Amino acid sequence: ALGLESGWNYRGGSEGTVFIEAQRLLGLSKELRAGRHLFQSDFLIGYRHAWNDILGRELMISLIIDSERKSEFLFNSSYKQRLSDTWQMELQLRYINAPSKGKQQAGLSPFHKSTQLEFRLTRFF
Repeated sequence: ALGLESGWNYRGGSEGTVFIEAQRLLGLSKELRAGRHLFQSDFLIGYRHAWNDILGRELMISLIIDSERKSEFLFNSSYKQRLSDTWQMELQLRYINAPSKGKQQAGLSPFHKSTQLEFRLTRFF
């Protein structure tokens, strides 16, 4: 795996960060790689925005694309913020597109068209 991250500050104190990563299993054929790991030859690109305000608001978006199975991708997004001194909420969305080719399912294909929406409410003591 090889990754790169670059961040900067906006006026008003918020921060932006872009991250890119590539991962590949080496020393195996394409067929063996497919059966060994979900992310056998993939690229990730993402963005994180932190407002750095009293609510602690933060947005993160990422996309993982498989370089060997061209139609396979995983999209994630999340937003969180404090509601008060003791409560925080977080909303997450995940979508997987991974159609299988033939009878053998590989990578994320068992989760094809899976959509997950999660709302989390946390109380701190």
